[in-house]
Amino acid sequence: MFWLTGTPLSQYLDFFEVHSEYEEASTVLEVGVGRATAIKQMSLDKKEIYAIDISDTALNKVSALTKIYNVGEIEKLPSNSIDLAFSFLVAQHINDEMFTHHLTHILPALKKDGIFCLHYAGELDGNKNDQGQAAQERGGIVRTSSLIQELVEDSGGFIIKDTVRQAGLVPYEANPEKSYEYSWRAAIVRRNNANPQ
Repeated sequence: MFWLTGTPLSQYLDFFEVHSEYEEASTVLEVGVGRATAIKQMSLDKKEIYAIDISDTALNKVSALTKIYNVGEIEKLPSNSIDLAFSFLVAQHINDEMFTHHLTHILPALKKDGIFCLHYAGELDGNKNDQGQAAQERGGIVRTSSLIQELVEDSGGFIIKDTVRQAGLVPYEANPEKSYEYSWRAAIVRRNNANPQ
């Protein structure tokens, strides 16, 4: 079972602290359409919108507002075309292999000064958890900030900012040893050829 969220655009902008970047952006990419709440708000702001999702049903609901790409077509994203990309409540549903696959196609789509706003569930206790199908479906994949950095760098990008936004404990009452601490994290990513070094 997969859950669809209806996160408003204002929550993205607050969570990632990218209000001015959004105002300046002409092209925006949404990774994971959900209920399309943010996309509808972006369209009112006259943004050129690209959308990626695993669900053709979700994509069809926004096809009049966006240029749509199924995850299987992610390599068709045009290079050097996106000012600002959002992935919110998505990374905890995909394993490292798919995460890297996404990044290797999203990062080249960013313009030189473009940024990718990546929301992820970070692990505070340092233990890598299961990335099987059940974990993906429940959104239970958490990663350390060092693993996120490694995956981003391996995919051709670099992190300019990674901030803890919320922290807590995920309890497993049936098996308390499997309980773990997590944090919701906001990472701002750029592609490598944008690196000033």
